[in-house]
Amino acid sequence: MRKEELRIEGFLVDGYVPSEAQLQVSIDATHLTPQKYSELVRELQDILHEIDEDFAKRQARMRRLDAKYRRIETPSGPQRTRHIKFTPLPMRFTNELKYIKTKYYWVLDEHCLVLQRMARGQWERNLYLVPYERAEALAKEVENLNREIDELNSEISSPSVKKCLDRVEGLLAKYDLKLPFREFRVESIRVGLTAVKFDYSIVEEWAEKSPSVAALLDNKRREVVEQAIKAFTEKIKPIIDEAAKKAAEEKHVEALNKLRSLAESVGLYALANTVIAPLINTLTKAGEKVSIEPKWLDSRIRGLLKSL
Repeated sequence: MRKEELRIEGFLVDGYVPSEAQLQVSIDATHLTPQKYSELVRELQDILHEIDEDFAKRQARMRRLDAKYRRIETPSGPQRTRHIKFTPLPMRFTNELKYIKTKYYWVLDEHCLVLQRMARGQWERNLYLVPYERAEALAKEVENLNREIDELNSEISSPSVKKCLDRVEGLLAKYDLKLPFREFRVESIRVGLTAVKFDYSIVEEWAEKSPSVAALLDNKRREVVEQAIKAFTEKIKPIIDEAAKKAAEEKHVEALNKLRSLAESVGLYALANTVIAPLINTLTKAGEKVSIEPKWLDSRIRGLLKSL
């Protein structure tokens, strides 16, 4: 097996997705007594629920407000603060933004390969790579999602929504409070692409110039290609596990064909030809239950990794 058949090339995807926080406000209600604070929270929940019912496409649920107490140590002694964090807009807009974000990640899963998963505590981020030939499709999908955000912003700036803000501000005025701002706008999704190529030919080229640089390049090439192969394996196993429980269906073959196409697009021809293609041939035995030994798949993957 040639090392040229196990390379990675495409665009690294650097994306920004707007957060629901852009539709929220935080109000400092520290000056209120505990009783007044509780009354404010209760009345605010009632008004927001009425607003949600007016704008909801389905039955609205009662909202939970993010009401927080905080104790701060100061030279003059401890002080307690009270804040309320919420969106004064109809909750439907927040839900629509969440759905747009979900569709964005569906688009990434459809067109991209996860090169690396990074996690620290509750923070998690994936490093995506889109093949050159799928970059335009990704860009078009992002443009469509941004058009949906434009439509959302048009609704948010409508006179009917301004009336909702008036109702909320009228309540806050009873407690000597006000909205910190009344203009809300969701930012567009932004995607940046950086061309990359992890190919053994580059290592060979540098081996003549600097063995030290070549060693560093080869280490990174191995790391990236190995991670990519493992990412494909994680997607392959559930497909063959499900197919093993019943007669293979068209959806199993279709799923593997998509993975084969993606593997070829990023340069993993050996994975496509020696692992995915034989699996497709096995699953196309219509009407039969397939029995693919886990050892077979593990053995093929180990062989690819050794060839790196």
